[in-house]
Amino acid sequence: DLLQMVYLLDSNYKLCDKKGVEEAPYILLNYDNPDDILNNDRWNENLEILKEKIAVQLKKPDKIIKGTILKKIDTPYNIISTITRKLKWESGKNIVVINTGFFDDRDQVYVRSNKNLEFMIKRAKLLGFNAGGKKDVLGAILPKERTDSFVKEIIDFLERK
Repeated sequence: DLLQMVYLLDSNYKLCDKKGVEEAPYILLNYDNPDDILNNDRWNENLEILKEKIAVQLKKPDKIIKGTILKKIDTPYNIISTITRKLKWESGKNIVVINTGFFDDRDQVYVRSNKNLEFMIKRAKLLGFNAGGKKDVLGAILPKERTDSFVKEIIDFLERK
């Protein structure tokens, strides 16, 4: 139930519903128990919408390049991390997801790997990209014209032993 409550609360953010994000703390102030969160109609509707949007993107074809699954998606929703996590859990492989639809002039790139990605996070920052992550996750926002070359660097890095 706790995990479901997290998903429900996060649904406003993932749907890019700024008003919903801003209203959520005030709604929570009026709730007395976890069931109030679990039964919030709007948040449950959000989750259904997200499930549909994620399913559409997951149906898009993958490429496997040097053992890494590469998926290109095109969505205005903040679901790239969810898609990458799902692909990683299902395959166990290195995953690179590119979202071309969140920004007009930039792409999102998200990576999950068993390999330590700290070097690539530093590399992305050195190249001037907005980037972060943790040992096994890299997220970056970069100019569209630089996406292909940076993704190639990531895949080459992941291939190295």
